[in-house]
Amino acid sequence: MKAVSEEGFSVTGLSRHLDITTQECSRHLARLNEIKLVSRNSEGLYKPTPYGWLALQHLSAYEFTSTHRDYFTGHNLSMLPQSFIHRLGELSNSIFMDDVMQIVHNVQNVINESEEYVLRVTDRYVFSNILPIEAALKRGVEFRLVEQIDVTYTEVYSRETLARMIPGKTKVIPEAPIFLAMNEREVAALGFRSVKGRFDYTGFRSSDPEFHKWCVDLFEHYWDRTEGKTEYLTRVEAQDP
Repeated sequence: MKAVSEEGFSVTGLSRHLDITTQECSRHLARLNEIKLVSRNSEGLYKPTPYGWLALQHLSAYEFTSTHRDYFTGHNLSMLPQSFIHRLGELSNSIFMDDVMQIVHNVQNVINESEEYVLRVTDRYVFSNILPIEAALKRGVEFRLVEQIDVTYTEVYSRETLARMIPGKTKVIPEAPIFLAMNEREVAALGFRSVKGRFDYTGFRSSDPEFHKWCVDLFEHYWDRTEGKTEYLTRVEAQDP
């Protein structure tokens, strides 16, 4: 279906393209034709019907999740609004990262390279982000943060930086359903809670416009439904010696 949606194929041409036998290819096309997902034109080329094209759009989310089945087996997306579950196909053009240090590095880069804004959803602040955040604030970058109510920050985290970030720019959510860091051009990290209920800080990065829009829309969903933060909180995690 995906192959014939990109260009029309004859049975012979499609069998070569997919590296399967002509007989096998013919059987599959016959089944797809029978249920009106594809049709053959006067030149003998198979293409999706309008119904087939629509079916492919719905399958994009499944293609994304099945490609990363190991990740989604161990991570829980049930907290997300249903409308965003239906839009998971928009995340297809992305890079999976299972290296926590790489994600931390990407987050710092996105803050360093931001010119207009940084959006974050998080359950903790990281000491290494202090200087990039302070520099971004000085050059006029807008920070908006949705943080978990029992957010963790290190004792050495700059209270001055927090003070500049909080007024009107930080909101609190009972439990962060995602881990997100992005600027106006790129999503440095999008991660979901593990089935154990915690973040393992693995996930996806992308500069694809559809991926970016999905993340902006989800951030705005939480931003519009949460209350502003008015004080320094909460659980302090001591730095390792």
